[in-house]
Amino acid sequence: MALPMEGDDEVYPDDSASQTGRGDDVENIRNERHTQESEATIASRVRDNVKEYLEVADKLKRILVATRELRKRKSTLESNLIRDMAKLEVENLALNKGTLVTKHSLQKVPLTKSSIISLLSKNLEDQELVGNIVSILYDKRDRFEKVELSHRIKKE
Repeated sequence: MALPMEGDDEVYPDDSASQTGRGDDVENIRNERHTQESEATIASRVRDNVKEYLEVADKLKRILVATRELRKRKSTLESNLIRDMAKLEVENLALNKGTLVTKHSLQKVPLTKSSIISLLSKNLEDQELVGNIVSILYDKRDRFEKVELSHRIKKE
């Protein structure tokens, strides 16, 4: 099927088609031709996108597995280095490409339902008020819709 050309409007100008009483028929033929062609084009694009999506998803899955293993190994090594550096009372290790430095920082406890209840209970005497505040924070929060694709593999 050929795409409608820019000159098609000149072949069927709106006023001449309406003079013959075939304006709606001509327009329906144009829309039908355009719709069929668009659906074929879209179907082809969907096939190509699905194929590439599956390839990318597979690559990401393999990369994530490798990344997870590397992070786990790095964390183990980091713990070992921090423990050994503390035993040796060393804060810095000079390397060929820089320095390894132990860094101490205080972090706040993550805000979870239990940590919020605990914090409010310590600072407010009215437990009913604590319950109301926690209820507002968890039950009355705004929600939003998240849409994503999920590839479910059939088990053989």
